[in-house]
Amino acid sequence: MNIFAVLISSIRIWREKRKLILERKTGRFEMENPQGVPEAIIQVDVDDTSQYDFALFFRHGTALDLAAKEVRSIKSWGRGTAAIVPQDELLKHSNNINEKREAIVEQLKSVGLNIAVRPSVRDEDCRFVLVGASLSLLMRQAEYLDWELQVKESLGKHYEPFSVQSKDRFKPDSDRHFFSSLLRQHFIRTIIEGPQRHGGAELRLDELVNSGIVTKAYGLHEPELKQVLLKTWVRSVKKQPLETIRNYFGESISMYFAFLGFYAQWLFVASLVGIAAFVGSFLESDGWSNSLYSVFLAVWGTMMLNFWKRKSATLTWQWNMDNYMEKEQARPEFKGVLKTGAFFGGTWFEFDQEDQETGVQPSQSTYYSTGKRFVKIVVGMIPMALLVTGVIVITMGILTFRLYIQETGLALFGGVLGAAANAVTILILNKVYEKLAVLITNWENHRTQSSYDNMIILKTFLFQFVNSYISLYYIAFVKNRTSLWGLSQFTDKCSYMPISTTSYGCFFDLTIQVATMLGINIFVGQAQEVILPWVITRLKRCFGKHRDESTWPQYEKDALKEPYQSTVSDFNELVIQFGFLMLFAAAFPLAPAMALLNNFIEIRTDALKLLVEFNRPSYRGCNGIGVWYDIMEFIGVIGVLTNCLLITLTHRTLQDLFQNDMILVIIVALGLEHFLLFLKFLVSILIPDQPASVRAAKAKQEWMEEEAVKTLRDRRWNVDSRSDVLVQSVT
Repeated sequence: MNIFAVLISSIRIWREKRKLILERKTGRFEMENPQGVPEAIIQVDVDDTSQYDFALFFRHGTALDLAAKEVRSIKSWGRGTAAIVPQDELLKHSNNINEKREAIVEQLKSVGLNIAVRPSVRDEDCRFVLVGASLSLLMRQAEYLDWELQVKESLGKHYEPFSVQSKDRFKPDSDRHFFSSLLRQHFIRTIIEGPQRHGGAELRLDELVNSGIVTKAYGLHEPELKQVLLKTWVRSVKKQPLETIRNYFGESISMYFAFLGFYAQWLFVASLVGIAAFVGSFLESDGWSNSLYSVFLAVWGTMMLNFWKRKSATLTWQWNMDNYMEKEQARPEFKGVLKTGAFFGGTWFEFDQEDQETGVQPSQSTYYSTGKRFVKIVVGMIPMALLVTGVIVITMGILTFRLYIQETGLALFGGVLGAAANAVTILILNKVYEKLAVLITNWENHRTQSSYDNMIILKTFLFQFVNSYISLYYIAFVKNRTSLWGLSQFTDKCSYMPISTTSYGCFFDLTIQVATMLGINIFVGQAQEVILPWVITRLKRCFGKHRDESTWPQYEKDALKEPYQSTVSDFNELVIQFGFLMLFAAAFPLAPAMALLNNFIEIRTDALKLLVEFNRPSYRGCNGIGVWYDIMEFIGVIGVLTNCLLITLTHRTLQDLFQNDMILVIIVALGLEHFLLFLKFLVSILIPDQPASVRAAKAKQEWMEEEAVKTLRDRRWNVDSRSDVLVQSVT
């Protein structure tokens, strides 16, 4: 009978758990005090700031002194949802900024967060509001988010959705904390920005910062772990500690550094071959070294991307990010109307009468019409197209300026000056376009951060592809027989090649342009990412009243750092660099060596800026590098076509071989192009997307899940059968 009772209890628990999972998937969640979570106030030392993971910084915030005493929630879990006021109504309550700030602090307290107000040690007019959360509150937020954590090694080390009732199954982050500081910050931020119906404070931090009500909102750096990363990552030339990086910054940033390191390894091979091709170009005059290097780059790029896909699949599996897109939460900035339905797996669905019969109560979720968003995307293309047209006009103007300089007899100087002017213009226009792309994408109102980032990436890359490479295509294929603006005095020609009927581009000029633009991009990129933030931070510290930071608390140090947005700009630099290599490195075979040196330094400088010069980024997951992979695949295909045209029209290798028989040259070039595209397709088929170990692990997990379901079904059938027998025997 004891076994019988245990089985019945197990079935009931299983049913309740499945019901809870369904409720979380559809957005319905009852806010109740979990079993075993104490109701009493948690008392801690008022001066202990190690318990706080998040901070709000207020300039001219002395009015917050009224709340300077240590404030604890009435219950360690109980969120006072009745006291929650939507942000728009809260901010309309008063025109006085101090009253608005006090209302924000009260809002944070009412949802159960631990709050402490601290004065600034460098400016007596500034205040910090430190935000923390009790373990019980963090656990319930993890359960609400359906957050998956790794179970203990004795239970298999796999990932499961966190549950308060089964919290002993999960592996703690350390002896001091159950959750890592990264997850604590993420859970706190989701509570602050979460909707009222799910127990959140419904405060959109980015909007509060942009309006000036909150000067800054940021997660705090963890000094001990930061020192570990500085030692094992920034100051080390060994393999990157990806797991430690992931625990400190999250999967999105870790995946960026994983790709950066992988890309650098493959650049080493391209650099060796490129150096050999560069030396060979001086030993022979036919251009065969450059032509063969064009073919090599097409194959190299294909192999690199396909092997990265395998590496990415391994990391995604190890980090439990396979289904991240389905689990991704809505952005706090996402707006719409409340509608009965739910958004799951990238699709919106509505509840009907049949769904209610399953026992799952219908819930309301924020809905925004896909059709409206599509119209906005189309309308947003108009200013983008105008800017692309403007880039073409500006490029023509720079080319005209270069021709004017060359007419004075300074041919080489005019070429270098024109290339430098073009590179600087590209960098300036890129920044202008990025700002416009952000404004338009904000207007489009995307639901998830991934879809938002993808639209930013696509808009930015479309512009930067034209902005970065249009002058190179002009020099490679058009320059030697073109009259700009239809004026004979502006007839363009190669610097060291006379106009001929068989040459359509200028190979030497292309070499100068690629080398100059790549060099300037590398230098300016490093200056923007490292030197400029360093200068800004030092200026802030110099103008502060206290310059000795050794006695400052961590939240005060972090307040002077610059916010880090995302990996979009970092990836964008890499992809533009990849485009230079795949499209035009045959004209300058030393380009991969320059890129390798830059990326070796980039790993350390990017790591340093994240740890020292920037605020700790908010958590972001990922299941790969996303749309960047598709963009690089696109560049690879365009690279095949471009390099075949270089061999045909610019290198003059095939022209000299077939004695300027252009029909035969074009036939050979088309055959080479078809062969390289077929080779790309063949490689993608022969190299599996996932390693055998990952495929086996996934198959094993699916089998175990199916067996577990079968076992529960069999136990339920046995229990029901015994119950029927007992009922019949009693009657």
